[in-house]
Amino acid sequence: IVGLPVYITQKLEGSSLTAGYDNDGEFFVCSRNNKLKENDNKFWEAVANAGLKEKLANIPNIIVQGELCGPGIQKNKLGLDKPMVFVFNAVDIKNRRRLSYDELLYLEKEFGISLVPICCEINSFDWTFDKLQKYSDIQKYNNGETAEGIVIRPKEPFYSNVLKDTWSLKCINREYK
Repeated sequence: IVGLPVYITQKLEGSSLTAGYDNDGEFFVCSRNNKLKENDNKFWEAVANAGLKEKLANIPNIIVQGELCGPGIQKNKLGLDKPMVFVFNAVDIKNRRRLSYDELLYLEKEFGISLVPICCEINSFDWTFDKLQKYSDIQKYNNGETAEGIVIRPKEPFYSNVLKDTWSLKCINREYK
């Protein structure tokens, strides 16, 4: 990624969540490995709190991936009083592509979809691993708790043959417990 424009977000402590409308127009919510039935669970509660079902109804073919955070999820290091979802990725299922950084910002601005906290943007990436680690080690959540770390992504997603997925890098905060 040297020389590419990238952005760095905070790595939130929580559980992976995916939501959107399938090809049959049915709204779904998934944990990392399971499609969840709509009932009294924190995944559906977070989706309802974010209004994702209604917001995504206005954005055809977009599925979002995010972090479920809040009470009863991990240690709730963010100190939230209700389950919430913070989007870190979105996929256009019709065109089979991940949205760019600018498209994610558009979803946030135009549709009120909450993104994971963005730490910084770098126009031409040239950081060493040591600099990334030091930057990760100073991350704090808004409530002052030590953040889990950072995630680095190129502004224009690309597939990595090594990762067998879209390229991203996580750097864990050494102070995180």
